[in-house]
Amino acid sequence: MKKFVTALVALTAALFLMTGSFAEESHEVNAQITFTTDETVDSIAAPEIPIGSLSAEVFGFDAGQTYAVYSAPDVKSLRGAGGKSKVSTNDWVQVFGREGDWLLVQYDVEDKYYRIGYISAKAIPTGMTVPDLNLGNETAVTMDKVNVTDDPLGNQNTLTELPADSHVTKLGVMGDWSYIEGTKDNKLFRGFVPSSILSDEKVVYSIEEAMRVLEGDWRVYAGDAGNADHLKFTENGNIFGQLSTDAAEWSGQWSICKFDASRMNYWNEPEFELTIYRDEGIRTYGLRICWEPYGVNGASYALILSESERTSGLVLCK
Repeated sequence: MKKFVTALVALTAALFLMTGSFAEESHEVNAQITFTTDETVDSIAAPEIPIGSLSAEVFGFDAGQTYAVYSAPDVKSLRGAGGKSKVSTNDWVQVFGREGDWLLVQYDVEDKYYRIGYISAKAIPTGMTVPDLNLGNETAVTMDKVNVTDDPLGNQNTLTELPADSHVTKLGVMGDWSYIEGTKDNKLFRGFVPSSILSDEKVVYSIEEAMRVLEGDWRVYAGDAGNADHLKFTENGNIFGQLSTDAAEWSGQWSICKFDASRMNYWNEPEFELTIYRDEGIRTYGLRICWEPYGVNGASYALILSESERTSGLVLCK
């Protein structure tokens, strides 16, 4: 009998050590083990999904499995928990839907700390049907710097940070949050930002972003550019008007400043005033810079320039 008790104590200690080691290695596994079978999964508490274009429900997966979690459906995408995020199927897992070979899920990391991300669709048990994700595809711009989170319903821990005027794709809405896709340091990511931080107008507002966008070659889409069908803005403040097949027809300098809307000088309600200095004189334009998703050459910026209160002006495209 004494040998049996001794063996039982040893077995219990071994199981405890294995459980602790497993949780530490996965970085995402809770100490409490609950088998998410079809009979028990509905009784497990999971956060309520706010009203929006995204919805999810708890699915019963085969217990005892762990899966790597990525912020986007790509193994090279940004990954939470310092690149080690994983989910255990021994706890509740909410499923939003399937996108190709991936499932968008939400799971519990620890108290009031959740994570939304993608796992392999190989996790789907035999006989289980998962609906396809129905995501949007709207371009948007961040109006200020913002933290992107993969935990909008919990502690809202930061997945990555974006500066102002970052261009992203808006995939959906969940309550006060927008689900977005973007890149940071050449890595794809998906996550959530407050919807109030996004501009759907796709208009540039900061002077720094405007100067960055202006640099380069622009095609004259409409209006008179002084016997030129292309304009080139350089970083050092030079501007060149040229024809497609010839050298520069004219040259000069350019500068830009924020426009005081109270002056009411221009018909296009511009954010900036562009000044071009040439030998023949100085001309000023009201300038609005818009993101055009359906441009002739694909999505790109367009420059809308107006001269005083006249309806004449220029439209420049990349």
